[in-house]
Amino acid sequence: MSIESFKLADNEILIMKGKNGLLGIAKAKGINKVIIESFEKEMELIVNPEDIIVVSCFSNNEKFINGIACMIYLIKEIGIPLISFPKERKTSFIPNMLIAIGKNIILTTKIEPGKEKQNMLCVTKDFDNMEVISNNEEIVIKGIDKKKVNIFKINQPHIQYMNNY
Repeated sequence: MSIESFKLADNEILIMKGKNGLLGIAKAKGINKVIIESFEKEMELIVNPEDIIVVSCFSNNEKFINGIACMIYLIKEIGIPLISFPKERKTSFIPNMLIAIGKNIILTTKIEPGKEKQNMLCVTKDFDNMEVISNNEEIVIKGIDKKKVNIFKINQPHIQYMNNY
């Protein structure tokens, strides 16, 4: 396990592909708040320019790479609200993607529903016990095993409207 640093442009997404899942990391620069909808109330999360967005996927299927890019686009460009499930939810639905936003994100497989903290993100075992930290200019990942994880960058999609009417 080692510590690795990555420079990311504001429009780049760092993708980490493991045997069982994917992780996407992007700078949150450009947004100042995210609305979180829960069944009880609406909350506002203040986002700082040095914060990062981390998206965890419970599949390593290639289509989820586009899903990560799309989710980051929806958060950064559209301002789509995030949904927070109740602590004692009674449903079999398990989302394919989870999101955390902050300066320091702890990745773990050991989250009990309702007991997680804001800076924790549930991940597949590929990324368990890792930590993702923003130090303004770089993304630092602690606890990474580069033999088990493929790392690459993609550009955030740019959607251009074409008026054909």
